[in-house]
Formats: sequence, structure tokens, C-alpha cells
Amino acid sequence: MTQWEIDDVVGTYWGFFNELEMGHRNNSIYVLHKAAKFLGYIPKTLDIDKTKLHGKFYAHRIINGYPLSKIARDIRLDKSTIARFEQGKAIKEASLSKILNYVEAFI
Repeated sequence: MTQWEIDDVVGTYWGFFNELEMGHRNNSIYVLHKAAKFLGYIPKTLDIDKTKLHGKFYAHRIINGYPLSKIARDIRLDKSTIARFEQGKAIKEASLSKILNYVEAFI
């Protein structure tokens, strides 16, 4: 595949991956999400522990290219709550229950 074909498949603007390869684009979480979505795996630089629920959840979000805002909207939680959960930090029991319901349905 050409870089431009990959841009179409991943849904980035034309030339995105060319800019990345040429060093004209800085790596960011956005770039890592797009690359992970195309490649179908999580870059090691994210250091996600998929043996734990919060890691599996985070990996699911990245592989599918879901921004925090989409997941938060789907689960009906604040983005900061989702982010804390993905980092393995404590969240309220009610919030955890909503996340578990989502996980059972989609992961």
C-alpha cells in the first residue's frame, strides 16, 4: 500500500503518513492512535498492561480509534473519569459499574 492509500484506510488527511515518515509531524497520542488503528496493535511506547482490566479497556479504545469523548459519551461518564480508570487510578464504584457494563458488551 502507498502512504496515501493508508491515509484513506485510516481516515487521516491526504499526506498524513508521508509527513510522519519524513519527520515533518511530531509523534503525539493522535498519531499513535491512527498508527495503532491501521496496524492493529498497540505501540510499545504506550506501555499498556493488558493483563489488567484498565489496560484491556485502554487497548480496546486505541485499537478502535475511539477518542475519550466518544467512550465517555457512550458510557455517560466524564472524560477525566475514563482517563483515571485507564491509568489504573481509583474511581467511584458507580463509575466502575458503568465501565464494567460497557466492557461486558464490547470487550
